[in-house]
Amino acid sequence: MSKRIKKDGKSGRAETPLANFRVLVKQALSVEISKAVEDLDIQGVRCQIAIRPAHDDLPTQRKLGGATLAVEFRRAADHDLVAAARDGFELIEDFLSAITVVSGTTFAPSEIVQVAKLGDGNRDCDFVQFLPLSVRHWHEEISDDKLTAARKLLAHWDGLDNGHRLRRAAKRYRFAAGVMDDVSAFLEAHTGLEAMEKPLAIAAGLTPGAEEMQASCPKCGHQYSYKRTALVGVRALVHRTIDPAKADKDHVADWKRMNSLRNEVTHSLADDSELKDRPLDALVATMHYLHDAICTYSHCPELSSAKYTLTRGPVEFVIVGR
Repeated sequence: MSKRIKKDGKSGRAETPLANFRVLVKQALSVEISKAVEDLDIQGVRCQIAIRPAHDDLPTQRKLGGATLAVEFRRAADHDLVAAARDGFELIEDFLSAITVVSGTTFAPSEIVQVAKLGDGNRDCDFVQFLPLSVRHWHEEISDDKLTAARKLLAHWDGLDNGHRLRRAAKRYRFAAGVMDDVSAFLEAHTGLEAMEKPLAIAAGLTPGAEEMQASCPKCGHQYSYKRTALVGVRALVHRTIDPAKADKDHVADWKRMNSLRNEVTHSLADDSELKDRPLDALVATMHYLHDAICTYSHCPELSSAKYTLTRGPVEFVIVGR
């Protein structure tokens, strides 16, 4: 990066001042590396990465695990610290992914601890310290009414012919609710809807997992029909009708939102960072329809609601200072 300036009446070029940034990341797996990693080139960025186990002695490492990873790289001196945290985190994630490919290491999801812009001599720095608060206690008591409703669900899952599908769908619903990454949670929820495809399609009078399409030969014009794989039951649930042309525009928008994101994520057509708010929007819609399907086909429609609330992770706190 550079900018044009005027010096002594002449046009010149001055380089934008750079600064060293350091990002610390916590990893649940304890791992040692044979030597300090130096002069890596990741995503076109020259950087250094170091790994230190959280505990010095081997028995404690094996018992408790944990490691800290540090990456240092250069950015413009006025680069935003939170943006630098994201940049450094992506560099470490790429490094861990490469290590997994070559060694099979079972790294867990990483967690940002701190980002700092290092000053002269690396003694003074501007920093952001992330304070992740883990959710270990649900905010309300599970009441007698909710326990009664749960017993009713369990009884129907044991008694209905589609009970095994309802059970699988509910398990995916639970996993999606507990996963804080919106992309992963969305995939779990959508898988739950796919488990409900057969009962949803049969109830709508459709062939599960397929729809009949009409086409004609481009050479002779002969008309013919063929079956195309499609979640026709899930689509009918979302559209609230088997005829997409008659669906309400809001339900059509939900279907497009869910279907397009599933295709992009499943086929890895875009980086997660490029998706912005789409995963959360699609997750809320998918969870609402999945909840509705589970309750309705468990013969508990009273548990469904036109309004739906989805709890996500806690508020993230940080300390910013020098």
